[in-house]
Amino acid sequence: MKLTLHEVAKVVGAKNTISEFDDVPLHQIEFDSRKIQKGDLFLPLKGARDGHDFIETAFENGAVATFSERELSHHPYLLVDDCLEAFQRLAQYYLEKQRVDVIAVTGSNGKTTTKDMIAAVLSTEYKTYKTQGNYNNEIGLPYTALHMPDDTEKIVLEMGQDHMGDIHLLSELAKPHIGVVTLIGEAHLEFFGSREKIAEGKLQIVDGMDSDGILIAPADTIVDPYLPESQMVIRFGDGAEIFVKDSGRVRRHCRAGCRTAATRGEIQPHEDSALWSGYRRAEHHHTHGVRRRGGGRRVRERTALRPRPAPRREYRGGPRPQPTMRTHF
Repeated sequence: MKLTLHEVAKVVGAKNTISEFDDVPLHQIEFDSRKIQKGDLFLPLKGARDGHDFIETAFENGAVATFSERELSHHPYLLVDDCLEAFQRLAQYYLEKQRVDVIAVTGSNGKTTTKDMIAAVLSTEYKTYKTQGNYNNEIGLPYTALHMPDDTEKIVLEMGQDHMGDIHLLSELAKPHIGVVTLIGEAHLEFFGSREKIAEGKLQIVDGMDSDGILIAPADTIVDPYLPESQMVIRFGDGAEIFVKDSGRVRRHCRAGCRTAATRGEIQPHEDSALWSGYRRAEHHHTHGVRRRGGGRRVRERTALRPRPAPRREYRGGPRPQPTMRTHF
């Protein structure tokens, strides 16, 4: 992480006199005091227990500074009103500073598979980093951004929602150039009330995108009312710009009006191409097959751990829950 203590203080607007402390380089940022190593910055979040109770443990384990919502007397610290908001602001700044291309992925199902496949293909040509596991919420996404290797060129970020406004927050933080919506299902329907509201929340992925951004969305008509006017939109599915022609190989068709970098017409990756090798690497890494009687194959997806949210502050679209990740050990 290419940041120093004084630089972080300026970004988050630390309220204490930071010049009292040396401008030391920071190795990483951690919210789990057990993971702290020499040179790290500690982030005491409030969950089931208050992370401030573990500041001393963090320094014992090698932290050189900590965020804090209250004044400290014996350690270098950054005084802020809200540690989580400061964390998110820092992640936003770091993505901009490193000038990485951000690809964001959301959807009711298939986010992790799609994220892994995109990252595998990109990694054949670029230094690529991706969301680890399912760290796709307001804690996991900034954590991913601040832990990407210094030479990262492309970062693929998974974005999850269980309340309206979740994707808006993450998109404004990450400012993706490309946004992908896999599908609109019924996950967390109890919080949204309808698939239409779920679609509205998912399409907030464009809220942080520039006008030259690209949205890749399903051909499901439920998303039509929420499609942006200022970004390029590419649809996939039956009758759309991108669709599956046969079960043996995925092919891409560019119809009139589909502006892509590819040549107009049918495109099928050659088996020796970087695209195909990346796809095969992702398929091998992310899935395993279970043979059925009489041949055929059923592909089963791996599952991953996701930070779970609980009641939190007001954001656009109504009250958001505050995270209850185990952030304090």
